[in-house]
Amino acid sequence: MFSGTKKRLTMGHLITNGIECIQVSAADYSHFLTSETIVYQSVAFNELNASKVSQLRYLLFKRDGKAIAGMIVGKKGDVWQSPFSAPFAGFSFSKSLSLASLDSLVNCLLDYIQKNVITLQITMPPLFYKQDLYVKLAYILQRYSTFCYTDINYAFDLKTDDYDSLLNKESRKNLNRAKYIPSELKRAETLEEKKLVYDVIAENRKAKGYPLKMSFNDLEKTRAIVLGDYFLLMMDQEPVASAIVFEVAPTIAQVIYWGDLSAYSLKRPMNLLAFELFHLYKKRGFEFLDIGPASELGAPNTGLCHYKESIGCFADLKYHFTLQGKA
Repeated sequence: MFSGTKKRLTMGHLITNGIECIQVSAADYSHFLTSETIVYQSVAFNELNASKVSQLRYLLFKRDGKAIAGMIVGKKGDVWQSPFSAPFAGFSFSKSLSLASLDSLVNCLLDYIQKNVITLQITMPPLFYKQDLYVKLAYILQRYSTFCYTDINYAFDLKTDDYDSLLNKESRKNLNRAKYIPSELKRAETLEEKKLVYDVIAENRKAKGYPLKMSFNDLEKTRAIVLGDYFLLMMDQEPVASAIVFEVAPTIAQVIYWGDLSAYSLKRPMNLLAFELFHLYKKRGFEFLDIGPASELGAPNTGLCHYKESIGCFADLKYHFTLQGKA
């Protein structure tokens, strides 16, 4: 601790350095959330996936009677997780906090974990989602975690005016080659078009040996509560690549899945798809397009890292922490 940890019990709740952790209902928790809340941290998203855990808890952290942070956790086996069915989650905040306040907040969470003798795994959003706040939070969490690793994550900075300036020589050449072919990026409207988008991605994943964790029905259920679009890239009037993109924060969209058909790879459809999505979401007013990780459990896929860098993405870190209470 920066200033020493002070604890006292009040009305059955443990208060640490003036911060109190209490378990609340989903309805009460929803009142705390703001318009800036990342969709994976929302009540609606977690309730949608509640069947995947044996228990679901909504934790609020209050100071002077006002909620300053919250966390939704779910129990899988003997371990509690945040998230339990999403790329990331962890703490939600009503406002930015100082380093000292974050330290008190994490210590309050640690007291909750110790009191309940649980193990909690937290996967934070990539740092760029709330750069200053998340850098400080990651610094605090790594001091107290029993296990920590990072994944490398990639995104487009849509505030960049000249997309071509982000590309290396080879990628610029591939993009120019693709631009010569008559093409169209179509937003899928009908159920049949959306299924075609999904089928292209499924074929791409199968060819590369990558798992496809979400079924088409899973995606459609999620889209009932999350804004998102299915896109199909046509070249010479043939479907060659597709993407599924969710709007996960007010200024951030995320590519959930994308891919091309190997039979058309020489036309460089992925270079063109990246170009089209960059400009589409820039025009829509988004600041970042999250392309996702290029590592798993901390181990990098160097080929995937090179590819994402070659199409103009910047690298960032996504932290995973384990916090453990002991009997």
